[in-house]
Amino acid sequence: MLTSSFIPGSDWGYPLYYIYEACNKDYDSSALFFGLLMWVAVMKNSNDWSFMKYDEKNIKGMTYFRITI
Repeated sequence: MLTSSFIPGSDWGYPLYYIYEACNKDYDSSALFFGLLMWVAVMKNSNDWSFMKYDEKNIKGMTYFRITI
């Protein structure tokens, strides 16, 4: 299980700093762009995936998890 907002957290250090820098050091834009990269990685992966959004306010990112059929 992966939650996109937990991966960079509040530390946009190397190598994630390049995303932050490319987004003009805007935290929200960087987080949205990182979420898009996560989505592309899940789509290109050969496993079956699902996702969900937690209702908790402190969890901003989408949570992805592999499913077995």
